[in-house]
Amino acid sequence: MASFGLASRFKVGAELAETTTNLVYHSTTRPGVADDILRNGIDPNFFNSASRFGKGFYVGNSPSTTIAELGYHGYSRVNTIRYTLENAKLFNATGRIRIWDIGVKYTPRLLGKGARLFNYDGIIFNSLRSSGTNTVLFKNFGTLRNGTKIF
Repeated sequence: MASFGLASRFKVGAELAETTTNLVYHSTTRPGVADDILRNGIDPNFFNSASRFGKGFYVGNSPSTTIAELGYHGYSRVNTIRYTLENAKLFNATGRIRIWDIGVKYTPRLLGKGARLFNYDGIIFNSLRSSGTNTVLFKNFGTLRNGTKIF
């Protein structure tokens, strides 16, 4: 019964983010990691299960957003990769329904579980560390194209 309640609430407010073409950024904290990602692709084995929404590949809408996120956790940026995000099926937790901000802040694991349950590729959400937005991709990493190291 609890999962039905989650499912019905999730569907009522669900919005599909417009992701036809958006620039997004991923910052790394160690030398060589950005080059390795660009050369070999995104490796889910390196995802951190302790991350806000669980394991996933996190990107921001600007380099400053990714730097603010890293800084909050005590890390510094070494490199930043710019991607074009195309045609990803993202749950939009930035929209009109402010309850999603509460979910992002206080129950992100539950929000992530709901997005996975409804087969979203990931979630776009307001950053808690800057005025930007972040996206976590759980799957379908091929929606990230044209990766280029910019810093």
